[in-house]
Amino acid sequence: KDVEEDSSSASENESERPAPTPSSSSPVPQPPTANNSATKAASALIIAANDKAGMEGIDRERINSILLRESGNSTFMQRQRKMDENTNRKIDEMKKRLQSKDSMASNNWRREIEHSTIEPLLQNFRRQRRPTSTCVVIDMDGFFISCHTMLNPNLAKIPACVGGIGMISTSNYVARKYGVRAAMPGYLGKALVDELSGGKESLTFVKSDFELYKRKSAETRAVLEEYDPNLKMYSLDEAYMDIGPYLEVQLLNQKGDLSHGDIQEQLLAKPNSIAEGQASAPEGKNEKYFSNQLPNKEIHELFPLCTIHDAAK
Repeated sequence: KDVEEDSSSASENESERPAPTPSSSSPVPQPPTANNSATKAASALIIAANDKAGMEGIDRERINSILLRESGNSTFMQRQRKMDENTNRKIDEMKKRLQSKDSMASNNWRREIEHSTIEPLLQNFRRQRRPTSTCVVIDMDGFFISCHTMLNPNLAKIPACVGGIGMISTSNYVARKYGVRAAMPGYLGKALVDELSGGKESLTFVKSDFELYKRKSAETRAVLEEYDPNLKMYSLDEAYMDIGPYLEVQLLNQKGDLSHGDIQEQLLAKPNSIAEGQASAPEGKNEKYFSNQLPNKEIHELFPLCTIHDAAK
């Protein structure tokens, strides 16, 4: 998994280290070829499984070639190989345990686990689930560098990242066009920008400022809590919301004259009853009432989430 916004300690500890250099005794890696299995194995250690937003249309083949050439037998590559070996060892151990269980246990042991453990858990979750939940995941894109860009708008025009030569924690969209991304050593990001821009641009490193990130995260959370007072945040830049109660209050108001402030007051006044799907339903109506009342419209028509973005700005 990419170490983006939560790679704080690694980024801080490695930001001032000098760029690792390939060992003079090690062979210089060759550009990827179909017949070079060793090169393929090395490239798998440094090539991301998926691109970040803003990396569409990049010259992936050329970027991979530069990354492999610059990595060589550096400390970064040695660490990547060790991590890869540890992962493969864990996979092999899990396969052996599975084979051992298959040879000793009943052929139906998987089905027995489904009946005894998994299905009861699923039934319990279904009973607890609100019938009209509308779950939303908020992931703030390039959060660290975006915080700095708010203070220094010029950063939006140049390749920039948060971190240092040792490790990058996140990069802006200009840098991503050169293949620079989170969890990449800064010296590799610098090499990408230098070479792919033909020397016209260089990668700007911005030092982490976690007090700034905490303030901006709190400001954003305050806006989001107006729509879900019970939201959960498991990092500075990720929020998990259920806007179902907000929608229920809004849509069940026949007059359509409730303001955002009015809805917010109802959410705060009766959080438990609304969270249980009982937002002011007419007497005698069951839980299906809410589902039946929802108009046949797309979610963005019912609830313009762009207002959250506008408020945050």
